[in-house]
Amino acid sequence: MKIRIIKILLVSFFFSVKISPASEAKKEAKNTPLIRAIQQNNSEEEIKKLMSTTDVNKRGKNGRTALMIASDKGKKEIVKALLEAQADVNATDQLGRPALLYAKLKNFTEIEKLLKMHGAADSNDFFLICKGLEVTITPPLENEEDQ
Repeated sequence: MKIRIIKILLVSFFFSVKISPASEAKKEAKNTPLIRAIQQNNSEEEIKKLMSTTDVNKRGKNGRTALMIASDKGKKEIVKALLEAQADVNATDQLGRPALLYAKLKNFTEIEKLLKMHGAADSNDFFLICKGLEVTITPPLENEEDQ
């Protein structure tokens, strides 16, 4: 039970930041066309076309890659295509979060499996770096969750 509360708090902290219209324009200017296409829910065909002419590992705002964005949005087919295009599965953003963490925090288990099949580093602990503070969340043991 404790892990779920912490997980909810982390998800709301990392993924529910409101952005004003002025900063939204700045954010879009810093992201690559590929990242913007994924964020804007463009068609898979458009995204795959961009992938053929773009460095799939190029970072956008906050050091995020297209693989991180697709993992965060639950876009399994795009994740699969990015992995086939040699996306770095273990790249981390400015806060030390890899694509696998984005998928785990949103319970996209199929994407988690895909990332792990392509060599994503995993452990029983999640390590997050937030403004210089390391937070370690250890999942409960099987019997511990009900207590």
